[in-house]
Amino acid sequence: MVWARRILADYKALAAEVEILRGGLSGQLRIGVVPSASTTVAPLQEQFSAAQEIVRRLAAFELDIALCYPFEEVKGLRQQGFYEETWVLLASESMLDEVPESMTWREAGTFPLASLDTSMHGLEAMDKAFEQAGTDPDISVDTDSVASLFALVHTGRWASVIPDRWVAASGATTNLALVELTEPEVRTPIVMAYHDATPLNPLVQALITSLSSSGAPHRRRTRPTPRRNGEG
Repeated sequence: MVWARRILADYKALAAEVEILRGGLSGQLRIGVVPSASTTVAPLQEQFSAAQEIVRRLAAFELDIALCYPFEEVKGLRQQGFYEETWVLLASESMLDEVPESMTWREAGTFPLASLDTSMHGLEAMDKAFEQAGTDPDISVDTDSVASLFALVHTGRWASVIPDRWVAASGATTNLALVELTEPEVRTPIVMAYHDATPLNPLVQALITSLSSSGAPHRRRTRPTPRRNGEG
């Protein structure tokens, strides 16, 4: 079955080449995206699944390209670096006092936090960073939606620790402050994975070119300090 899908994928790539010669780029592109990278291609697709499942589906020719975490070499698949996630604290300005530009993970752990389900592969980096910082964060609310996470932060009752690109893609940053986290510095790589085939599907090539040329998100920088009970 996988071999048949490989033949079909090669045929589609050749057919797409012909269509380009006739009248331009068009067709269907199947994209698999891990949750933390989903906002990067939000205008292109909305559904995503677990990282391991994405790699399995890509290898089985059920997907054309994936944005995911680096994985062990799989025959027939190629990985190309896309970007590195950096981690930030996102909080309502009403929770914070302005200080310097960055804060430590230990300091971030003193805020009441809302978080996505930390069992997701991408959020393991957050757990490890708090562990390295020697702190047990106060995660008091779990949610399964990025939109819900931002809504919780907007209430001013919770902050959140998230990859910085989520903020750039959401657009929902009014009255929110963003600060980069240090000690430790955490960078989580995201790769573009696709079939190691010749010719490469023109739609895949076009998406790779587009994503490779996309700029880094703008970040507002303030350094928050937790308001202690009884302050403000």
